[in-house]
Amino acid sequence: MSGKNKHPDINLRCEACEEDIRKGSAKIKCCNLNCEVTLHQKCFSSIAKVIKLEKSDWLCKNCDEDSGTSTTTVISYSDGDVIKELAKVKSDVRLLTDLVNEL
Repeated sequence: MSGKNKHPDINLRCEACEEDIRKGSAKIKCCNLNCEVTLHQKCFSSIAKVIKLEKSDWLCKNCDEDSGTSTTTVISYSDGDVIKELAKVKSDVRLLTDLVNEL
């Protein structure tokens, strides 16, 4: 086989780093049952270091705005610290992906 094939165990895309999320890997999903927004556990943890987030009741930005009763802190992509942290996580994910693909 030539070229990189998409792995059959990839079923989601992380909204933070925009990398694939493999089935069975640690992830955090928006608490709105009708929403599909999902983050890698590592991406969520990195963001939670910068801004206060609780995974038990986390809503993505759209669901939080739609609820009209915002009680959770949401990811603000305009926050410089968050952007820097996400860039680092994205770089780390790419390095790890490259290492795994070499195995």
